[in-house]
Amino acid sequence: MSKLWSYMTEEDKKKYHELREELINALTKNEVRYYANQMHELLDKAELKMPKIEDKGAEKLS
Repeated sequence: MSKLWSYMTEEDKKKYHELREELINALTKNEVRYYANQMHELLDKAELKMPKIEDKGAEKLS
């Protein structure tokens, strides 16, 4: 998570903390799903900014 965190903007980090608080305070199953999904989307967005790492093991299997 810390490596992923470094690819997030300050705005994204703030939004993540807001969503986390909303998730903690969620009262219904639908609210939990909604906030968890929003957090996942935010983390996916940051993951797309990370450089691709080639898997050397996959090449040996070919």
